[in-house]
Amino acid sequence: MEKGIKKIERNMLVKDWINEWGNTYKSDVNPAWKSDIQGMVKNRINPAIGNMQIKNIKPIHLDKILNSCSNMSESYVHKIYTLLREIFKKAYANNLISTNPAADISKPKAKASNARRSLTEAERSVVLKVAEKHRGGLFVLIMLYCGLRSQEIAALQWKDIKGGYIHINKALKRSGAIEHSTKTKAGTRKVPVPEALERKLNKSYSSPFDYVCTQTDGKSHHTKSSIRKMWLSFLKEMNIEMGCKTYRGAPVPPLRVADDLVLYCLRHTYCTDLQNAGVPINVARELMGHEDISTTSKIYTHSSDASLEKAKNLLDSYVAGGVAGTSEHIEKSTKTP
Repeated sequence: MEKGIKKIERNMLVKDWINEWGNTYKSDVNPAWKSDIQGMVKNRINPAIGNMQIKNIKPIHLDKILNSCSNMSESYVHKIYTLLREIFKKAYANNLISTNPAADISKPKAKASNARRSLTEAERSVVLKVAEKHRGGLFVLIMLYCGLRSQEIAALQWKDIKGGYIHINKALKRSGAIEHSTKTKAGTRKVPVPEALERKLNKSYSSPFDYVCTQTDGKSHHTKSSIRKMWLSFLKEMNIEMGCKTYRGAPVPPLRVADDLVLYCLRHTYCTDLQNAGVPINVARELMGHEDISTTSKIYTHSSDASLEKAKNLLDSYVAGGVAGTSEHIEKSTKTP
């Protein structure tokens, strides 16, 4: 007690146990996840049960916390659901509680997250036109043609582009710094550069350690806020290109660009293009930098007319060649000499 060390016992407060749990079991997690944990504990868990003794926590206390998050995104609800289960699972393992109150908690139906979609052909045409003249054009084209995440493009240097491939090994972090690691281990990868993009990259090439896409000063790498400003500016030019009226240089409603057209749609389009081109899903997973193939499958399961037509043509070729050839062989082999 003199040293200020909290005793690990059944009578300890939930907030004290969470502190011990974090220092013991979550000391080496990445900064982004650590920040998320601290925010959820501060804003959701501690205000509700932080001052209660851990031995007195019942499932209903945890269900109330989850229910209070029902207006949040699916991602946030899943994170806090997982966090509660981890905290009390370890409390049970350390004999601080006789039963685990988080074992049977229910995850409430959360607010549906914004669906990601691919560009329409009309949108793609406008994006390509605006990219020719907009300062963020190269940024947009790299995402569209190579499927990189925005934080990966922000960290991209010219030395990372060689031999017809983009080598991805670092990313922009929340702090605004460039860290020599990607979102996941699968994020470290190389992606082929299509000829249409390679020509543009060759025209813009600078010294090896310069950033490929920069802020308006032409030197600094992008930050989260500068990427957002760049994209808003790009959308403005798209609206004007699509015939939207302007006032003092700014487009006025009704705007022509769809509300759900976000920067991530370009990466989603790249994955859809892979599917339409007949790229196997396991290869697409590697190119997208997905750690789990189920993430890729969420896009690949949305069949497009192009992918269905390609499947039809492949099947027609197989039937006409393979099956027909087999039938002919059987017919010949059954004839009497």
